[in-house]
Order: sequence, then structure tokens, then C-alpha cells
Amino acid sequence: MARNTDWMEDPDNVMLEIEKARTNEIEKRTGKRPGKEEREEVKRLERELEEVEKKIAEHMAKTEDKRRDEAIEADRLRNDMELLEDPETICSFGQMAFDGDGVERDFVQAANWYKIAAEQGHARSQHNLALMYESGQGVPRNTAQAAKWYRMAAEQGHAGSQNNLGALYESGDGVPQDNTIALDLYRQAAKGGDLNAASNMERLESLMKEPAADRKQYEEIVFAFSDLMATHSPLIGDCSFLPYPKNTILYAIKWVMEDCEEKRDTTANHEIQNACDKVLLTLRHLLTRLARDWQEIDPADKGAIEKLRDCESFPQWALPLKQKYIDDERASKEAYEVTFQVMKDRARRKAIRDVLQ
Repeated sequence: MARNTDWMEDPDNVMLEIEKARTNEIEKRTGKRPGKEEREEVKRLERELEEVEKKIAEHMAKTEDKRRDEAIEADRLRNDMELLEDPETICSFGQMAFDGDGVERDFVQAANWYKIAAEQGHARSQHNLALMYESGQGVPRNTAQAAKWYRMAAEQGHAGSQNNLGALYESGDGVPQDNTIALDLYRQAAKGGDLNAASNMERLESLMKEPAADRKQYEEIVFAFSDLMATHSPLIGDCSFLPYPKNTILYAIKWVMEDCEEKRDTTANHEIQNACDKVLLTLRHLLTRLARDWQEIDPADKGAIEKLRDCESFPQWALPLKQKYIDDERASKEAYEVTFQVMKDRARRKAIRDVLQ
């Protein structure tokens, strides 16, 4: 049945109908028809009710937002906890603290991170922690602790730790001196691809088999590097271009230097002394340049290093590379270590010759 709804199109009619419905409802509940004041009071109460309902809705919305934010924060905290339980992530925190990558450089904090991951059996963290104990960075120097962590990483096949533990056994630093164990560790590390281990293995094998020093072999190594420097003397050298592993060349240079100094100090011939002094001057220059300027270059930097070939000094764009690769303190440490090793080896060979005589 069709109905007339024209009154609904007029807002005044709508309001009148609402007012009529409200009056009827009050009359129904109270049994009497409301007056003007009562109707106004009802309107006021209805407005207050609307405000209360509005505030309740707003509160519910805020509560829902808060619950959602709390859920998101809880998820974030769970993710953070999972990261802190991952030794690879923990190790990366240690590396960032050690390098000062995005954070302030802090060796103590780096050692703490490495130790957390190392205690979870992470080989690279064990190796890095051992390095810090051996050098005394971030922790008191303790070669026995260094040997402990090197051993843990070495047992997992970490070639660098196998080599470094071998060096401790060869020198008797932090562990009993034992060339046989040292040589076995060098061989394991060499199989794992450690270049220093390969040269250490060859050197120790030669030392254990042949009492007399092979001066000719060392001279050939020195000459090969000297020829390279004559044609290519870079501000930063890429070790991949060296004719022998860097550690092998350092050892050969220092060995020839010691031999030359011994010859100079045991002769009264001034011509021989002067000739030795000239050779020593050249050898010291080669040792310094090799230790300071020649480094293992990150693949991402090789192009930039190549551009430095023809530069006589560091251009502005290359200063970050200089800071990254040129480290006088590290170079001095390398030179000291190889000097100490050569002196020990020569003393050992002399003792063997004395016994054989």
C-alpha cells in the first residue's frame, strides 16, 4: 500500500515527530504528560548521554590503538630477543664495536660481544676473541686464554685459528713449545686456505729438516719483491700482486737483514762493512714498505686502489682508503713479530749446528 512520506522531507516535521515520540514515551513511563521544563530536562539528559557515549567510544578507540601498539612492541621485543640469541648477529655487533662501524669504537665492548657468541660455539667469534687476548685489545693480554679460544675455533676447522695456534706452539707462548704440533696445525690451516699457514709450514719444515739456513732461497724471495717495487711502488699495494705471500716475504727480508748484520759485525773489512750497510738500508726500506703499504684488499676497493697506481700522494677521495689500509701501529707489530720469529729460528738453527758439531 502506497504511503504519503512528504512530511519526512521537511526537517521541521522530523524534529516535531521526534519531540512527539519523546513526549509520548515520557507520558507512558510517568503516567502524566510532561511540561516544558521536564521536556528540556530530558533533552539535557539525552545530550549528556550522547557525550558520555561519545567519550566511551573515544576511550574504546584509544584502548584499541594502545593494545595494537603494545602488540607491535611485543613483536619487536621478541624479534630483538631472537637476534640476541643468534651468535652470528652477536658477532656482527662485536665487529661493529671493534671497527667503529656506525657506533663509537670500543674494544672492551667488542670483546664482550665476541665472548657471548664464542661461548655459544661461534667459531669466528672465538677466533676474534683469541686475537684480542693475544694482542691485549679490550682485555688484558693473556696468551693462555688466546690459545684456549684459538683451539676451540681450530677444532671447528677455522683455518686462521689453526695457523695462530700453531704459531703459539712454535714459540711456546701460552702453551708448551712443540714444533711437531705447530707443524700439524700449519698443515691443517694450509689445507683450509690460509696463506700465512702455507708459508709457515714451508718455513718450519725447512727448519726442522735442514739445520743450515738457505740464504739463496731467501735472497731470491727478496729479489722478486725488490724487482716488483722497482716497477710498481704503490701508495697502497694489493697483496694479490705479490710474488709470494706477504708473511713469507717479510720473513725472507728480515732473515737476510739478520744475516747481513751478523756478517758486518764479524768482519774487520771496512769495504764489506760498508757494502752491508748499503744493503741493510735497502732491506729496511723494503721491510717498512711491505709491512705498511701492502694489504689484503677488499674486493669492493680493488677498483679504487687500482686508480691510485699513478698517484704520488693521496688525493682527497682516497683518504678513507688511507685510513682503512695504512696503519703504522699494525705495520710495526708485523715487523716486530717477524723479527722475533727470525731471531728465534736463527738461534734454534745455531743450537742444532752446535749439537751436530
